[in-house]
Amino acid sequence: MSIQDDLFKSIEILIEKALQKQNINRTVASTVEAISGSKYKCNIDGAYFWLKNGSGASLSKGTPVWVHIPSNKMNNAFIMGRR
Repeated sequence: MSIQDDLFKSIEILIEKALQKQNINRTVASTVEAISGSKYKCNIDGAYFWLKNGSGASLSKGTPVWVHIPSNKMNNAFIMGRR
């Protein structure tokens, strides 16, 4: 990597960390990776989370979904609909 690439990556990391500390709502794109009972495994920002389906839509493995993260708190995240 060049010095410029390192600098840009460092800035990106700092911004992401600052945003994570904010109490803002986020909606991110993901895909259903697995299903266990009423929970759906989704990859968000490189980590896997088991989420509830708040959309009421029928979901299966491989379904692209929108995940809502209220106040940027992953423990409150839920699937809000299909993409």
